[in-house]
Amino acid sequence: MGRFVLGIAVAGRGDHEKAITELEQAARSWAGVPILGWLGCLCGRAGRHDRAHELVRTLQDIPTERTARSAEIARILVGLGEYDSALVNLTEACGARESALAYIGRDFCWDPMVDDDRFKAILRRIGVERSSF
Repeated sequence: MGRFVLGIAVAGRGDHEKAITELEQAARSWAGVPILGWLGCLCGRAGRHDRAHELVRTLQDIPTERTARSAEIARILVGLGEYDSALVNLTEACGARESALAYIGRDFCWDPMVDDDRFKAILRRIGVERSSF
């Protein structure tokens, strides 16, 4: 989990390549849904679109009965710049009451969508305020 947290912290500084390296290491130890979501988001931002799409497919292959995954798929789609599809997945995550949404108000991966009225509506729907550190 240390590499996962380090990867997010490094990504927050804008060093996507180092963050991807840390998250790939974390995924080798435990390929959990949050790790794959962050990894895919950063791969998308770094121009590694094939890898990001591969991670979307990996998450889509996990049965929804087994784990919540729509918010992490949305995270990857934001990294790819596919905001409409990301919002569809975030709406699904709201309907499923995915716990990953608890952090949406402070999570910098959603920054590209903060001015989108549909994103603001999702925040209102789940009762979360957008704030930055």
